[in-house]
Amino acid sequence: MNVFYLVAALLIVLIALAHSVLGERLLIMPLYKGDLSFMPLPSLASKRVMRFAWHLTTVAWWGLGVLVIFYARSLNTTGTLVQIRSIAVLFLVSCLMALVFTRGRHFSWIVFLAISLLLWFG
Repeated sequence: MNVFYLVAALLIVLIALAHSVLGERLLIMPLYKGDLSFMPLPSLASKRVMRFAWHLTTVAWWGLGVLVIFYARSLNTTGTLVQIRSIAVLFLVSCLMALVFTRGRHFSWIVFLAISLLLWFG
């Protein structure tokens, strides 16, 4: 069992949960209270699309977490290494985007970097 992958999977699941809970509370709900008449869709439809898109990220991350748990329990093969490294690069790009777009103010870049390094060197 690869402990590095398991820790990375735990971080993926936790950051996904934080993304959904905190995003809903601190971003989605305040947006819902505002005027969305400028949106191209009717207000209710715009709200539903925003909520759907926001939480879809969480579901996708949970899926990646499950994959990483699967890889942690399997034998390392060339195919597995390529897939794990692809996920590591995905989280490295996420780290860089969070770092650049928020100028380092959003702590997610630290977690994304940790996930990327754990997967790359695991």
